[in-house]
Amino acid sequence: MMMIKHLDISISMLTRKPGQTLTMMKCAEQFNITGYVLFRENASIKIEVEGTHENLNHFLQTCHSLPGLDNSELIPSESSIIKGFRQFSIVDCK
Repeated sequence: MMMIKHLDISISMLTRKPGQTLTMMKCAEQFNITGYVLFRENASIKIEVEGTHENLNHFLQTCHSLPGLDNSELIPSESSIIKGFRQFSIVDCK
């Protein structure tokens, strides 16, 4: 049985670039990641995702490669509470 993990991630966004959202969405679909990405008004991003350890690592690698993000601050914190997300969504708070 595959063990599901939950990650909370906050990232500073240096600039919003075309394709960031689509890339995250495609990666989540490809690696069966559930949860959400929240683009905040203060130019930061909050991410809560769930999946297997291996799939979450793939998702994090994708996030690290996105232009316009301050990846030096991309440090996920693992939570023991699984929220049971059923899908992956992008939320834009503008």
